[in-house]
Amino acid sequence: MKKPRSLRKKTVLMLLPDRLARPLSDMGLFCFYAVKHLGKDFDFDIVGVPEENALPYYRGAINPLAGTQDISASIVSGNTAYFFQSLQGARRPDLVHAHDWSTYLAGAYAAAYFQVPLVVSVNSSVGFLSEQGLANVPASFLELEKIGLKESKYIIQLSHSAEQFFKKLPELAKKTTVIPYGVDPAEWAVHQPYKLPGKQKMKVAFIGPLTFLKGGAALCRAVVSEEIDLILMSEDGSGEPAVFQEMIKKVRDSKNVYIMNPLYGQEKVNFIRSLDAVIIPSVYEPFGITALEAFASDTLVLASFKGGLSEFLTHESAIDCGSTPDSIERAFKKLLAMSAEEKAERIAKGRKIADEYTWEQILENLKLLYQEALQ
Repeated sequence: MKKPRSLRKKTVLMLLPDRLARPLSDMGLFCFYAVKHLGKDFDFDIVGVPEENALPYYRGAINPLAGTQDISASIVSGNTAYFFQSLQGARRPDLVHAHDWSTYLAGAYAAAYFQVPLVVSVNSSVGFLSEQGLANVPASFLELEKIGLKESKYIIQLSHSAEQFFKKLPELAKKTTVIPYGVDPAEWAVHQPYKLPGKQKMKVAFIGPLTFLKGGAALCRAVVSEEIDLILMSEDGSGEPAVFQEMIKKVRDSKNVYIMNPLYGQEKVNFIRSLDAVIIPSVYEPFGITALEAFASDTLVLASFKGGLSEFLTHESAIDCGSTPDSIERAFKKLLAMSAEEKAERIAKGRKIADEYTWEQILENLKLLYQEALQ
């Protein structure tokens, strides 16, 4: 005998422009831990980027125009694919959660089709980036973002960094809440040594897509001290082609710069814990989960303090590397000059910050938001 719908767990349909098991960005990690920590409270159906060994509740949306030079057409085609897959689930959703503006149109259509509330997450607001002059954003992208923001019942931001932009739009500000990313400290406590490339004792890594906003262009043009091995962990095709090719040239022309594919799970833990430092020279960063992961790994952090990074980093826990070649070079010099005692003090302060951002605590706020949206 089936349970009455009112007694079943509510089903959340997540639209994720990322992979779940092997994520390309922080959004995939957020969804992975949401399912892990809130699975006892909600059922989840996830539509995302196709991947092998997908879980039973995960469906890949194939965008027929992915990679086309007409980016606007590709985005609309992708939303169509996501909407189509939204209709294929075995369970009717009670709530739709669209991650990033690139799935907002599909999210709005799905919420309207099923007549359920829509929640949207703002990763990097294209409206904010356009206003700040950080990106040349097509007008069609701005309109797609507006659709999702307007039709949503709640808006989730990762940090307060774009708050001023939203304050100009009071109808959006009143339904906006901040839910950042987090870490599970216990997952980073158990580790084994990882053999890192290079011959230098000091190992520093950049983790993520090689883009202008992530500071990839500035890092390409910075001179890396001969006493440092710089390791770039970035998936081919996940960043901007021009920046990626510039970095490939730097790798070829340098004796102490290396590039490798992303690692996941325990291998990623082992990798970060084996480093001396991670570097995050972002021009703009919605939050900066890599810094938290480094803190949880007892690994030093060099970061730009831009965007969401400034909301949890302190100058006692992290080295300010800015987002220019010169500032990055100064940060490298500061790292090399630090004593063992200074490093230990920064690591201890970083660990305390990581302990304040556990997924368990953070996702309790997501649970409360879902419950309010469903009322």
